[in-house]
Amino acid sequence: METATLRRTVDGIAQRHGFARVKSAWFRVGPETIVGLELQRSGYGGGKYYLNLKVWIQGIDNREYTVGELSARDSGHVFRREPPEFSAALDLASSLDDAAREGRLEELFRVFVSPTADALSTRRGIWRSAHSDPALVFLLPAVREHLQRVAVAV
Repeated sequence: METATLRRTVDGIAQRHGFARVKSAWFRVGPETIVGLELQRSGYGGGKYYLNLKVWIQGIDNREYTVGELSARDSGHVFRREPPEFSAALDLASSLDDAAREGRLEELFRVFVSPTADALSTRRGIWRSAHSDPALVFLLPAVREHLQRVAVAV
């Protein structure tokens, strides 16, 4: 699979899962958060990619975020990558043929991206995801403090 085909494939799957493409990223906008996806090429060369899932929490630092102002390069308030069992699907040098790669990408969205985006779409969901066992995400101190301040940590 070529890079352009990988991007088109991810684009189609992301849109089927409720993400809208804006420039080179995909977003789901909710009242409490914006969840974004970025397909990032590895800096070590080859055809290795990562699917970065990022969350911007509305109200942190008294800011309300819009998709138009966000950059795919910004890490957001919460950051997570795909689980390792899906890394071959994002590695163009892997032995997967196009059909198998597309199937694994569909599975990645079905079992990880969509449920994770749903869980991280609210402040309470972010808090619960950080305190599950194992934790789905790690909260930076400033994010943890904000969530505690807005009484999510119950």
